Amino acid sequence: MIQMPQLRETDLKNYRIFLLMAKVQSRTSRFFKKEMKAAGLEISFSQLGVLFMLEKNDGMSMGDFCAQLEMENSAVTRLMDRLEKSGCVLRRVNPEDRRQFLVDITDKGREQAALAKPIVRAANQKILDGLSGEEILLFVGVMKSFLDIFPAG
Repeated sequence: MIQMPQLRETDLKNYRIFLLMAKVQSRTSRFFKKEMKAAGLEISFSQLGVLFMLEKNDGMSMGDFCAQLEMENSAVTRLMDRLEKSGCVLRRVNPEDRRQFLVDITDKGREQAALAKPIVRAANQKILDGLSGEEILLFVGVMKSFLDIFPAG
């Protein structure tokens, strides 16, 4: 179990929430980069998210990615450029709307996603092992409240 710090109300004003979130992001990013490299993965964690999405819904449009990832079109385009160059995805013109591109996962993309799944499962389990059921629910609730406080767009 994770040892939860004892907080006094006077401590709350001294906590820098955004700094703490940035540190968590930085450490988890380093963890995944190291683990993914050790497993022989050739993609980034961000690219992995795209592959997981395509495994569930192959043929997504670029606009769908922008909406679901909450990223600008230019950033999603760069992400897809790298994935396409690595051979993990293919872009094709939507036959119903030639102005739109659809993205398909390739066999290599499926292989990369399969290699990454044990890493993601282990990381999730590492977090869950240190928390009680009540703490997990509280943590998820707090994270969801951040999404409400800072809406997309």
